[in-house]
Amino acid sequence: HYTESDQVIRRFKISSLVGHWLMAGSMLFLAFTGLVLLFGRFTLLPVTGSEFFSAFASASKEGHDLFGPIFTFALLIFFFQFAGKNLLHYRDFVWIARLGGLIGKKPIRSGFFNFGEKFLFWAVIFLGLLLSVSGFAILFQNLLPGRELMLLSTLVHAVSAILLVCLVMGHIYMAISTKGTMDAMTSGDVDAKWAEADHTIWYEQMRDAGHIRKRIDHTGEQAGSHMQAAEATGENTG
Repeated sequence: HYTESDQVIRRFKISSLVGHWLMAGSMLFLAFTGLVLLFGRFTLLPVTGSEFFSAFASASKEGHDLFGPIFTFALLIFFFQFAGKNLLHYRDFVWIARLGGLIGKKPIRSGFFNFGEKFLFWAVIFLGLLLSVSGFAILFQNLLPGRELMLLSTLVHAVSAILLVCLVMGHIYMAISTKGTMDAMTSGDVDAKWAEADHTIWYEQMRDAGHIRKRIDHTGEQAGSHMQAAEATGENTG
C-alpha cells in the first residue's frame, strides 16, 4: 500500500526492541510447552509412545516453570515501555467507528499507534497478567487456601493462554503480511512512506522535527544523532 523510498525514520530504540523480543520469545516458548502439557496426551502420545512423551512432557513442564517468571518480568518491562503510547485518544473513536478503515474511503489519521495496535497491547497486558497470577498460583498451589481456588486458577490459566495464543498468531500474521511492518521490530527503522501511510500524524511530527534521514546514513554518525532525537520525539506521541 506504499512505494518504498530512500528515507527512513527511527521508530523504536534498542531497549524497546529488546523488551519486545524478550517478551515475545518467552511467550512463544511458554505457548509451545503449554500446548504440549495441555494437548500432548491426545496428540503426541499416540504418535511418539509413552516413553518419549513422558520425558518430553517432563522437560516441557520444567521449562514452562522456568520461563514463567521470565515472561512476567518481560511483561512488566513491556508495559512500562509502551503504556504511555497506548492511551486512548479521541481519534481512536474515529478508527472504531470506521472499523479501521473498512468504512469510508478517506484515510484514517493515526499517531504513533492506531486503535487496533492499542487494543492488542492492552489485551496482551491483561491476558498476560491473568496468566502470570494464575501460573504462580498453580506453581505454589500448596499455599492456596482451598482446592476450589486451584481449579479456578487452572481454568483461568488455560483459557487465558488459548486466547493469548490466538491474538499472537493474528499479530504475527499481520506483521509478516503487511509490507514494512517487520522492519520496525528488527532494525527499529521504518520507511518514511510506510509511516506516512499508516501513522500520518506521527510522520508529520517527525518530518517537521527533521528526523527523517536517508537510508545510507543508517550506520553513520549522522544516523546516531537522528536516532537519539527521533526516539525522544517519536515515542512520546499519541
